[in-house]
Amino acid sequence: MLHMLFGFWLVLEGPVVKHILPCLAFFLFAPMTIGYAEVTVADLLDNYEQAQQLRRRRHVTSETVSRYTNSNTGNTLFHWSSSELFADADRVDLSGTGWLPIENKDAKPTTIPERRVRTIWDGANWYEHKDREKIEHSYVYMSTDVKWRNEYYSIAYHGASFEGTFPGDMEPVSSILRTAERLELSARREYVGDVACYVIEAQGPNGAYKIWLDPKHGYNICRAEIRKYPGHLYADQPLPASPSLERQFILHDINFANHDGIWIPIEGKLTSTTLHEGGRTETELFYHRVTALDLAPDFDASKAFVPRVRNGTRVYNDTTRLTQEAVQLEWKDGRPVKRMSHETIAVIEQTAERLLKNSLPPLDRTQLSNQSHSETGPNDQTSGRKSAADGIRPDNLPQGAVSRFSVLFCLIIGAPVIVVIAAALLLARRRRKGQQHEVF
Repeated sequence: MLHMLFGFWLVLEGPVVKHILPCLAFFLFAPMTIGYAEVTVADLLDNYEQAQQLRRRRHVTSETVSRYTNSNTGNTLFHWSSSELFADADRVDLSGTGWLPIENKDAKPTTIPERRVRTIWDGANWYEHKDREKIEHSYVYMSTDVKWRNEYYSIAYHGASFEGTFPGDMEPVSSILRTAERLELSARREYVGDVACYVIEAQGPNGAYKIWLDPKHGYNICRAEIRKYPGHLYADQPLPASPSLERQFILHDINFANHDGIWIPIEGKLTSTTLHEGGRTETELFYHRVTALDLAPDFDASKAFVPRVRNGTRVYNDTTRLTQEAVQLEWKDGRPVKRMSHETIAVIEQTAERLLKNSLPPLDRTQLSNQSHSETGPNDQTSGRKSAADGIRPDNLPQGAVSRFSVLFCLIIGAPVIVVIAAALLLARRRRKGQQHEVF
């Protein structure tokens, strides 16, 4: 209707207005209206989720370099880490080296461990395996609560932000946006690079979100700004109000690559800022880069989603971690089994030693030596020798030990004999009674 009225007005006005104003109107107002009459937030989120579905099965290796600064100290620290991710819909197998210090953003650590931390969610169980050179320093934590997968994936894996799950969020951003208290599509597109992107803004229990969707690259997120104020959820816990804590995350400088017809974010930056009460800030810039990608992985050949743990590694679960009970768990042949703690074993050994000391008198080695000489003679070449078959012989023990040994021997050997004799007598007695009944 507005365009029709505008057209009638142009006809009535002079030639200058007729030719100039339409051009100005087109260039000024077209970017605000193109495509928005036919696109809704729900449509955009559907397009975004369809793009994510194309890479539900994936094997990704990546590297991340972080630069940390503290406003109080002014110091700058650099760290490097590498990650390997197997993902199959709900299942996740993530391993990494952990953060290793480096001198600058372009350096690498001199020594890179093969694997330091591995976490698995196999669809039913959570495994958090920290492997160290010494097995007594290694452990596996097990749980059936899926929250550990969500929390670890979003916080410990910095590739998660590029895949649509931001730090501290327990679910993908599309799910958060769909359930937000306020959700709206910006009135005009905004350029990120050379692409006019759709802009979605939302607010809810998880914080304030502003998301840029790139229609040229599979409706992937090309920029995002997330702010979490006191009371907003971070890892399912509200940020404290006193002392106040505020978290900000900005995803930016994303580059995409076309992998078999699917657009994939392969590198970019994530800036994380923590604002403390009193004005102190901590800022960490993460530069994340995908080094290898396979969208049709062979999980069986890679032994993904299957724990590989050395026998003897300590195992904890929600019960043993909370109670620290005496009988704990250890890994054996692919599964956790019960084991006794070192403290319990020590108590048992001490108790056994005390019982032995109280039940047997101390051995008199002089008496044993004289006894041995009197029996074998000084010239006997076998004196002092003992074969494994000899065992503990009664003639080599003190009189008190001999008497106890004899009593024990009689009980062990005599008890079955007595039982047999008693049974035979009872049977004979019953037979005699039976014969008596037959006579009368």
